[in-house]
Amino acid sequence: MPQRFPDVIQGDVIPSPDATDDNTPGEGFRMVSAFEELNRQQQQAMPSFVRSALERQQLMTAYRACPLEKQRDYIWWISSAKRRATQERRLNQMLNELRRGTAGKQ
Repeated sequence: MPQRFPDVIQGDVIPSPDATDDNTPGEGFRMVSAFEELNRQQQQAMPSFVRSALERQQLMTAYRACPLEKQRDYIWWISSAKRRATQERRLNQMLNELRRGTAGKQ
């Protein structure tokens, strides 16, 4: 099974985790773009408290409408805070921006 590539350049095509060992087309073989792989990694990396807040506030659709770069920035910005109070303040700011429709417009 080929190794997954954590650092890929947008536009590269990489084998999906279900590709065959010899990378020949067959059952379970599918090539994914770097964009798809980064999107999958970003979705997995979202902290559970962020996901639950987005779902509870019904803002997941607004969040997903943001460019992927902005989504990753939000997750990094919230997760990089050392104190829980700072994480919550940043999460609330993101939720307010999504609610007002101003996310990613700065």
